[in-house]
Amino acid sequence: MRNKRRTPNGVAPTRVAGDLEAAARAVGSRRTVCCVGVFDGVHVGHQRLVAAAIGEAQRRRCLSAVLTFRNHPLSVLAPAYAPLLLTDADEKVARLRELAPSLVVAIPFDHAIANLEPEAFVEQVLATRLRAGTVWCGDDFRFGREGRGDVALLEQMGERFGLSAKTIKPVCLHNRVVSSTWIRALIERGEVEQATECLGREYLVRGPVVTGHGRGRKLGYPTANVAPPAGIVLPGDGIYAVRVEAGGRLWGGMMHVGPAPTFNVTDRRLEVHLFGFRGDLLGQTLALRFVARLRDVKRFDSSGQLVRQMEADERRARSVLKRISHAR
Repeated sequence: MRNKRRTPNGVAPTRVAGDLEAAARAVGSRRTVCCVGVFDGVHVGHQRLVAAAIGEAQRRRCLSAVLTFRNHPLSVLAPAYAPLLLTDADEKVARLRELAPSLVVAIPFDHAIANLEPEAFVEQVLATRLRAGTVWCGDDFRFGREGRGDVALLEQMGERFGLSAKTIKPVCLHNRVVSSTWIRALIERGEVEQATECLGREYLVRGPVVTGHGRGRKLGYPTANVAPPAGIVLPGDGIYAVRVEAGGRLWGGMMHVGPAPTFNVTDRRLEVHLFGFRGDLLGQTLALRFVARLRDVKRFDSSGQLVRQMEADERRARSVLKRISHAR
């Protein structure tokens, strides 16, 4: 796969294929080192796996490819058990591209893929279209109809198609294996600082700014009301220190997630106040980076009490963001 365009560090930019035929055209006659997985969140374990594949590809002077799915397999196999996601399809592709493989193949997981026998998956997808010489995957990787394929079968099939299977040791933090499932639980509990460790970056939620009730402005703390995306994990109820991408720059701020009991609002809301921002964000899409949870959502007896608490929240949020900035 020749590409004359180069990034500033001299590496050809990552290409993206949305189906297997496009992937086959991108690969052409060259061999690949391929890693395969769902990669929800693209956490530190995923990053190490992709790095291992890229490293081998560079040593062998061939292409590095990442094969993933735009939707979670359980959304097809058992929709009732499909988890909320850490990254939507576009965000996942963007995070994988940051790791700089030669090719990201992000395909829909559909019934055609689900019903492929494991041997057919190896032959048709890995060997034929991706021309894999090595396949990197997690040691719990399953593929093919009813998940009957595993690493042992991949190694066995590899002898026939001239490919080898490799895994890496699980990445552990705090004596626990980093997994997308664990990170989802951390975020739902509001433990966003530990989630940051596992992701290797702050947890991010994107959403458009929609019309609110204007209560924050009347209290001296104008907020942008963000519509949460469907199917994405949201942090548990609470007040958070955040960093927000808006208007082409990064702002510090504080975020309310959950109901507003002081105003008898029971719906969960995402409302963010950006420090020092002046202007109208309505209709813009914000990228909310959750830095730290400051406190629980509380009911106050008066707006004056609420304002005093918000002033304390601002001081604490600014302190947290300053500490994070100095640590970078």
